[in-house]
Amino acid sequence: MTFSDFATQELSEVAARLAAAAAVEIEAAAAEAAAPLQADLEALRAEQDEAAAREGQLRAECDELRRRIASLESEGVARSTELADLQARAGELEAEIETLRAESAALTAEHERLASEHDGIRAEHAQMLAAQGELTDARVSAEHALEQARNLLEASRADALRFSDELEQRTAEHAALSEQLESALAVHRSTLIDRLQDVLERVVRSTSIEDVLATVAEGLAEDFSRVAVFTVNDNRLEPTHQYGFDANSGIEKVLVPLNTDSLFSQAAHADVVQSMAPAAVAKSGPSFGGNPNRIITAPVRVRGEVLAVIYADDSGLDAIDESVDDRVKLADLLRQTAVLRLDRLTIELKTISELRAYAKMLLDEVEYVYTADANAAKPDSERHARLQENLRCARQIYQQRVTVEGPAVAALLDEHIADTITSKASSPYGRDLARALAASQPATERSPRRAAAHAS
Repeated sequence: MTFSDFATQELSEVAARLAAAAAVEIEAAAAEAAAPLQADLEALRAEQDEAAAREGQLRAECDELRRRIASLESEGVARSTELADLQARAGELEAEIETLRAESAALTAEHERLASEHDGIRAEHAQMLAAQGELTDARVSAEHALEQARNLLEASRADALRFSDELEQRTAEHAALSEQLESALAVHRSTLIDRLQDVLERVVRSTSIEDVLATVAEGLAEDFSRVAVFTVNDNRLEPTHQYGFDANSGIEKVLVPLNTDSLFSQAAHADVVQSMAPAAVAKSGPSFGGNPNRIITAPVRVRGEVLAVIYADDSGLDAIDESVDDRVKLADLLRQTAVLRLDRLTIELKTISELRAYAKMLLDEVEYVYTADANAAKPDSERHARLQENLRCARQIYQQRVTVEGPAVAALLDEHIADTITSKASSPYGRDLARALAASQPATERSPRRAAAHAS
């Protein structure tokens, strides 16, 4: 089991346990809070019912007394004393009735207060259930994202193996080209050796397609009076670099569609260096002026796609016998060197682009979990601890992914983290991410990074 699988399984089990524990705690808290209030409500209802029954009984007694008073009044003065007593008793009963009414009103108010508190507890319980649902949804989303990350990791590993095989093949081709170069250098002058060495080293060090093409054109400019690079843009060739052309040649205005029958469209589809006399291309040749004896075209194709066409001529130079003209070999040698570098460079650029996207996905997952914790109003200590652990896990997964890629891409995730901290410095996530990053680094690394962050 790989670390990423283990980490995925552990995160899923921890999330499930946390969700189950949260549900149990929510139900227990709701039951514990509602039980005392329910008992109080039942007691108040019983007291209210008893007061109502007592009030009805007293009303009945009062009515009976009134009937007896009326009867006594009709019997005459002889019963006046008994009547006075009965009237006093009736007054006492009415006072007791008023007292019972006041107590009943107080009990009613208490009942309403307890009912309101009970409704509040029910509302809080509903909110807790909703939060539990959101936590479950977040866990499902996290598991889905981890599954996507695992699939992307497997695809990237397959690409790395394929790129490794292609690199071995290109290395063998480069070795063959090196042997050809050694044979050619044996019969050329020493200045050519130095120049070719410089050009080849610059091609190998180039970090962009434009740099590679410009370097090859400069390497040809020593043996040809005029050299130009035409790059493919929107199915047409446009001049991007030129050497030796005078200001009136008009080369900077040339746009050559690839779907027309022309010298450049033929060169783009040939995939070989071609050498021809101007008379052979009089109808479809370029109108750059000058008086060349020989025209060279070198297409640059990478993985079947035409990136550029290099044009060179010897306008103003003495004619050279075609049978002993090694400039075609030189142009082909530099073209193949450029193709090898561009092939590797496109792989590197694609790999870097994919790894940037992978690093962004990992950090987006870290931010997603942080946002979910913040929305759930989790304590700061728990939120910060989870952020630091998730950041550590993301960095470890990324380092495992780039183990075979070399040091050039190892720092892409850290660069993305630093950019995120800078762009979101005013947000709680940006500040907490900076603290988590500082806490996850050794003390020897923390000070330089902190100084760099302050400097930026």
